[in-house]
Amino acid sequence: MQMVLRRLVGVLFCACLAITALPYLGFFAAPRFIGPFPQALAIVLAANVVLTLCVIALYPLCFRPLQQKLDSDPIEKA
Repeated sequence: MQMVLRRLVGVLFCACLAITALPYLGFFAAPRFIGPFPQALAIVLAANVVLTLCVIALYPLCFRPLQQKLDSDPIEKA
């Protein structure tokens, strides 16, 4: 279950990174507004919110198991 969730979050993370690059590639160049923001800015801000949630979700999935593994079997200093 955790592996599927990790992959899902990873795919969502990569998709949002791609979305944040689209305005620099010429997409969303039309002067449309979503609320008070230009369309490109609104989409990038929404993608950044999703990226922040992905990072918050990845912490317990990846780094807590790593810390537990390191606590149980520490790396010896050279």
